[in-house]
Formats: sequence, structure tokens, C-alpha cells
Amino acid sequence: MKKILEKFVQIKKKITEKINLSKVKTALAKVKLYLKKSNMLKKLVNFVRKYRLYFSIGFFCAVAITLILVAMLGWQEFIVPVCALIIIEALMAALLHRVELWIHAVLLVIHIVTGVVIDRLPMVILCVIAYIAATITLHFAFIKKDK
Repeated sequence: MKKILEKFVQIKKKITEKINLSKVKTALAKVKLYLKKSNMLKKLVNFVRKYRLYFSIGFFCAVAITLILVAMLGWQEFIVPVCALIIIEALMAALLHRVELWIHAVLLVIHIVTGVVIDRLPMVILCVIAYIAATITLHFAFIKKDK
């Protein structure tokens, strides 16, 4: 046990010798100073806040396209049922996006249990991911503006 601890201490010393923390700290300080002076970060945050709805919709579209491609190319599923399931999950998320969090959790558990029972777990996991993505999209698209 002592040998393992000694080896661990030696590895830790080697790592700390290779990483010079003072250089990392000065580099981070320079980056913070540059961002503070240039005001770029503030502009970026304001831009994202201004177009939050479009970013949210783009996020959901990217997730949906990825899920469709994974189902078609990876699982050899037909495109029509996959797209229909993604649309149904988006509609379900739109109807339930203002309810309590535990209701979402119960719904996801019901999805997974159903997938295990009918022996279609990959498709149900696809549905769960689509539901989560749609709920996140709706949450970020409709949050109240910061004061």
C-alpha cells in the first residue's frame, strides 16, 4: 500500500512540475483583461439574448436531424416513423413544458418502461432525447427577459 501511495505522490509531483500554474494563471488573467477591455463578451451575451428564440429552434433542429440520421443509418429504421415520433414528442413537450419537473420525469420513466416491454428500446431512447431537447428548447425560448 505504501508503494502505491509513493508512486501516486511521484506522479503528482511530475504532473505539477510539467504544469506551471503561475503561467496558466497569468494567461487566464490576460484573457480576462482582454475580454474586459474589448467588451466582446458582453456583446456576445447580448447577441445571444436578443436572438434566443432562433438559437433554441436551431438547437432543436440540429438534435432532430441528428436523431433522424442515427435512426436511419445506425438502426436501419424507416424515416417516416422516426420523423412522426419526433413530431409527436415535440408536440407533447409543447403541451407539457410549463408543468412541474417531476411530471416530466414520470413521463420519461413511462417511455423507457414501454420501450422495454415492447422490445423497442432504441426507438424509445430516440423519443426520450427528442422530448428532452424539445423541452429545453421551449424553456430557453420563453424565459422572461433579464431585468
